[in-house]
Amino acid sequence: MEIARGLRWEATVITALVFVEMAALITAAGSNNPVLNWLAGRPGAVGVGVLLVLVGQLYIDSIAEAYRVKGTLTHDQAASIERLARVLLRWSIAVAIVAVILFYTKIW
Repeated sequence: MEIARGLRWEATVITALVFVEMAALITAAGSNNPVLNWLAGRPGAVGVGVLLVLVGQLYIDSIAEAYRVKGTLTHDQAASIERLARVLLRWSIAVAIVAVILFYTKIW
């Protein structure tokens, strides 16, 4: 049970760190580097953030599966962790889509 709680916590922390990273990219907007400037714009930062959440989800899923195969986690615990990772990813994508739409409609 302790491993399952730790993996759920990791999935949540990874998602929070992605939002901090997105804020750092948006703060860097306006630099002289065109690539960094695009990535630091709201659409670029949101895209990078969604990709990082996806990588985090894959990481958590693979660790949960390894623990399940090893016998440390039950099938139900592994499924619970995978569900949480999927929910975090879907909410992050929904927030990203809304943020990009608001950015391009000049409401933001």
